[in-house]
Amino acid sequence: MYNLKKLFSLIVLFLVVLMSHTTIAVADESVIDITQTTCRDLLLADSDEQSHILVFHHGFVAGSDNKTSISIDTLALQTEEIKNRCIDNPAEVLMKTFMAIKSEDTSNE
Repeated sequence: MYNLKKLFSLIVLFLVVLMSHTTIAVADESVIDITQTTCRDLLLADSDEQSHILVFHHGFVAGSDNKTSISIDTLALQTEEIKNRCIDNPAEVLMKTFMAIKSEDTSNE
């Protein structure tokens, strides 16, 4: 079952990456501004919603770097780092957290 969830998450991630440059008109009440989503929002979300938020943000960051593949191990490590940082900084904008973790990982390469 774990592998099925992992596969589903990867499929969603790659779809987000592929569609990251597509603009879709959406009614104002259903628009989510990811530059305003905070760590607190992530931590208060239920398990499924947390997974969707994390997969979307990972896909967005990968898409912005024009990456089409991501190491599952790296993704898991980054996710844990992001959650830990969010626990320590719940008011921080989630995208800032993602970029900080990405920056740390890039400097360690």
